Amino acid sequence: MAERGLLHLDKVDAFAAWLEARGWVREPTKGIYEVLRMRSPEAPAPMILFARDRSRHATTQGGTHRLVREFINETRLQ
Repeated sequence: MAERGLLHLDKVDAFAAWLEARGWVREPTKGIYEVLRMRSPEAPAPMILFARDRSRHATTQGGTHRLVREFINETRLQ
């Protein structure tokens, strides 16, 4: 199930840096709606964040919700 409104587009680069510190690799996006594409060494498929036109939040799918929530909780405490 897709979830919209979880991660603001202003936080996408911070989220990518947070993932890179955990061993993820940033890949070039494909298509006009992708805002972030990351790949974990352990996962065969990339994690992709999307954004609709005129949207201020990224759309997450699948297990990405867990990672975004973990990022939000860790950065909120700082």
